[in-house]
Amino acid sequence: MTRSPSFILFLLGLSLSACSSCSGDGHTTDSGIDGGTGTDTDTDTDTDTDTDTDTDTDTDTDTDTLPDGFVADAGPWVWEDLPDAGDCGVEGCKQLTFGDSVDVLEWDVWGNLLAYDDGDPSNNNVKVVNYSSNRQLTIPSPYDTETTTFVFFPATIYEKTICYAKTANSWDGRHDVICADLEEEKQKLIFHLNKDGDETLHPAEYIDIYGTRIVSMGGCVVGDFWPLCAFDMDAPETYQEVAPHFYGSHNSMWGDVVVWYKEFDGYHIQAYDFSTSTQFDITNDDQVQFNPRIQGNRVVYQDLRFGDGGTPMTSWAHSAVFMYDLSTHETTQITSGEWIAAFPDVYENIVIWADYRASANPNDQNSMSGVEIWGYNLDTSTEFQITNVPSRSKTTPRIWGDKIFVHMYKAGPGDAIYMFDLPDGAK
Repeated sequence: MTRSPSFILFLLGLSLSACSSCSGDGHTTDSGIDGGTGTDTDTDTDTDTDTDTDTDTDTDTDTDTLPDGFVADAGPWVWEDLPDAGDCGVEGCKQLTFGDSVDVLEWDVWGNLLAYDDGDPSNNNVKVVNYSSNRQLTIPSPYDTETTTFVFFPATIYEKTICYAKTANSWDGRHDVICADLEEEKQKLIFHLNKDGDETLHPAEYIDIYGTRIVSMGGCVVGDFWPLCAFDMDAPETYQEVAPHFYGSHNSMWGDVVVWYKEFDGYHIQAYDFSTSTQFDITNDDQVQFNPRIQGNRVVYQDLRFGDGGTPMTSWAHSAVFMYDLSTHETTQITSGEWIAAFPDVYENIVIWADYRASANPNDQNSMSGVEIWGYNLDTSTEFQITNVPSRSKTTPRIWGDKIFVHMYKAGPGDAIYMFDLPDGAK
């Protein structure tokens, strides 16, 4: 699975890109969504509010504000063959996207499907890649007329559902949260937000989905500065304001729990459990923690406790990866902090991250030419290297099953999302 606030882009220190690609026969003969990795399905649609955190469950029922021309079954839905990428630098590496740009953090993986915003400002397409069948889909626009300028925001995926946000008139008009069903080939307007007078519209960012629940930073109210919002696919035009302004940055959700980091009042990891309507701290100390990811009961994040007292905006020196277990309430240090370890992710017993140890300056987040992806097996307490593609900057790795997905610069201009196999000894 950014379009994110400007200081988040500055924090990343780059403008990364990638995309996906083209040509082949239509979806009528090959859906492109053949089976992926089996997953648990969350059917809990409990939207009780948390009385301790001033949640808001206002419902917007004014159908007069719905956008004109929204077409649920707009098409055609055409799956095209991915081009042959050739050698991407190492055995077991596969290039999945082929355009000029994909924004860092604005892509997501589930099973054998990758969803992303292609980053092209002229059209901002949301695309889906099936890496098992080597095919890709550009999701059709759900609007029958394009009378204004639209901008897409991060794409997220759960099983065969892709959700994204779309804003008209450069954040100054209307804003929609939309979900696309890849099997039914239809789209659903989940929430519509209109600018009201001189109030500011803060669109949905850092979107994530699990089951029928969608979370985002912003997108549900005007005026307030990016509250943590929750929507339900089964209850369109309703929302829950889970936490107040500037909450929900880098949302990651699994089951009933969403985690994020606060961007004010200290940088700490927080969580909300929808099943109990409870907000709680993952971290709450004098240190700086950010970039959380959750899978099952495990939450991984970056921690600057070994650094020079900076923030994510100023310095990542000695950033280390930590893990918190929601069931045992235990915290485990994964990396040493001798050099930067960034953008962690977790899947079952494997934790991965972007590792700076081979960089010219291993404690400068902008010294990216030597960054490689490393991993750690929680069961065997073994660290291992995943990528070995020198001088190809890398960031935001993701893991699903025995596949690692990496945002990496191409050998030529631009960058793309690549897939690597998890080393045999690490599986």
